[in-house]
Amino acid sequence: MVDFAEGERLWDPEPGWLNTASYGIPPGLAFDALQSALAEWRRGANGWDKWDRSTDRARGAFARLVGVAPDDVAVGASASQVLAPVAASLPPGSRVVVPDI
Repeated sequence: MVDFAEGERLWDPEPGWLNTASYGIPPGLAFDALQSALAEWRRGANGWDKWDRSTDRARGAFARLVGVAPDDVAVGASASQVLAPVAASLPPGSRVVVPDI
């Protein structure tokens, strides 16, 4: 568990940066992990299976956070990628509730 003061030091935004509604900046640990993965990918040092293990750990962590089984957590590159098969499987005439924006 990270306390607030320690967590605050994980980010290094430019003064006045408030664009969290558009995209969030990563904490230092996540940025460093991404740089390491990119360097490994560029050199061909590891295959996708190492990244898959990271994805499984993230799926498990999120599952614990929301109280579901890891197998019930979907992972994809975008919401539309994950939701498209759900939308395509709806029978004709289905009613779907969506926000008005």
